[in-house]
Amino acid sequence: MQRRHFLRVGLAGLAAPAALRAAGKPRVIVVGAGAAGVTAAHDLIQAGAEVTVLEAAPRWGGRVQRLRGFADFPIDLGGEWIHTDPDVLSEIAGRDVSGAVRTIRYNPQTYQLWHRKRLQDWPNLWPGYEEAKFHRSTWFGFFERFLWPIVAEHVRLSARVTHIDHSGPGVRVTAGGQTYAADRVIVTVPLGILKSGEIAFTPALPRSRVRGFKGFNFGEGFKVFMKFKERFYPDILLTQSWTSAMADTWDDKTYYDAAFGKGADTHLLGLHTASGLRSARAQMGKADLIADVLAELDQIYDGAASKLLIQAEARNWTQDPYIRGNYSMEYDYQEFDSIAALFAPLGDRVFFAGEAMGGDHQSTVHGAALSGRATARAVL
Repeated sequence: MQRRHFLRVGLAGLAAPAALRAAGKPRVIVVGAGAAGVTAAHDLIQAGAEVTVLEAAPRWGGRVQRLRGFADFPIDLGGEWIHTDPDVLSEIAGRDVSGAVRTIRYNPQTYQLWHRKRLQDWPNLWPGYEEAKFHRSTWFGFFERFLWPIVAEHVRLSARVTHIDHSGPGVRVTAGGQTYAADRVIVTVPLGILKSGEIAFTPALPRSRVRGFKGFNFGEGFKVFMKFKERFYPDILLTQSWTSAMADTWDDKTYYDAAFGKGADTHLLGLHTASGLRSARAQMGKADLIADVLAELDQIYDGAASKLLIQAEARNWTQDPYIRGNYSMEYDYQEFDSIAALFAPLGDRVFFAGEAMGGDHQSTVHGAALSGRATARAVL
């Protein structure tokens, strides 16, 4: 919500499948089945490559996850806003989907600020602020409809990659006790996994690269959704000072009407929190997290939250063992002059993709997808 908003840039198309077939099918392993991995795999398969996708989790999607049945519309437990012109959806899908995907103008009108134990009304805190959201779909639903059908049969779930050997003429990737051989590998795991060092490389990553990954701030964060009997909150509720609310930072703590513009009957309040510093709430279990958020709302609205609450749900991305955080934030460039240099390929066999490599789209779902597309093109 408060993080930087980005302009969309175009990317050139992929190599023609016929040309690839003439040169022999390249074998490519994609590590991770999130937005970047699915998009990269989709484009590689379309271009005629032989692709295997290895996903550590028992589900695909990464930080794109859908919740059904909680409200009268599906909910994004991860990436939710489109953060740019909806035309980017056609760019990701590789064809015009504007008539098949309905989006809404997200332009909140009513704001409240809770500061120093005082609730203040702000008619329009961010004049001119407008983005796009899905109407009755989700980011997960978008990938499921337009990219996943081509990728699905190439994916191995619960296949946690532990070793990538690129010492020979190709690559050998170890996952779930099995070894997979290919010509090249695209690593699309979240920055939190790269920072942990749980994927070993042979030859080992240069020390400067390891330090660079660890020096890249991968924020802590979570989302909470609360369903109420009636609405007692504005379009946006901020619980911080005026100056921090208006600051152009990566950090975010925003309560928002999650049913805004959806024509829904459900009264649904969402909370998105991301922090570049250690967050006490991000260390909590699900029940404690929900209880703590509910207590804060009760303080702000004189107990109305508890009285009107029907049901609550939370997704703590910091505690997800396959993610370990929210999205990439600041990078200090001490040893690399750019993020692109930090994620440069290792020789001509190991490539990287993900939202951290999104350039002007960093930290967004579409940034991750376009990064996957650009890397697939580089591999081909």
